[in-house]
Amino acid sequence: MATYTFSDVSHVDNFDLTSFDSCMELSWTSLLESYPWEKAGLSDSTDDEKKESLRVRARSMITSSDSWLCRVYNNSADTCFYMGGNIDRDEGKIHITFLIYGADGDGSRRYIATDVLEMKKGFRVWARSQGCLAVSIIYVDSPTSMRTAIQNKYENHDYDLGTSTEGLNGDKSNNYRLSTSPDNDLLD
Repeated sequence: MATYTFSDVSHVDNFDLTSFDSCMELSWTSLLESYPWEKAGLSDSTDDEKKESLRVRARSMITSSDSWLCRVYNNSADTCFYMGGNIDRDEGKIHITFLIYGADGDGSRRYIATDVLEMKKGFRVWARSQGCLAVSIIYVDSPTSMRTAIQNKYENHDYDLGTSTEGLNGDKSNNYRLSTSPDNDLLD
């Protein structure tokens, strides 16, 4: 099994657009299905316009003090995916609102299904380093492959508080609380 490192993209100059675009292309079918295009005012936009809006959003996450974007590597130093969202370091809260999966060094995306625990461990290390233990995953609550993945891989686990919030725009937020001790990560 691989290990995963979450690395902040701390400056736009450090943003690897080639890697990001590769992940976006490999996630495009899922993004078309599960991204809130209508809410973003892009439901009638072309694919190229939608892709550019995701690049702009990613750059905004990098430059905003209340947002974050991580490039996630496996132990072979291959960029596997990007994850981002909002962060409140004073309150210790992270909201995951952005996720695009690319391929690993073997050109495969099998890790999405096989390395869930390892990805969770890598995320928890990063979240604790940010002083954040409260985590929410926010997604469109309609029958999409992303919703199915979240339900199958993240709901009803030890860190799942068993609470969710229904949004006004058809989104849903699942809420989690991480342990202060990494030793408890073995329970998941």
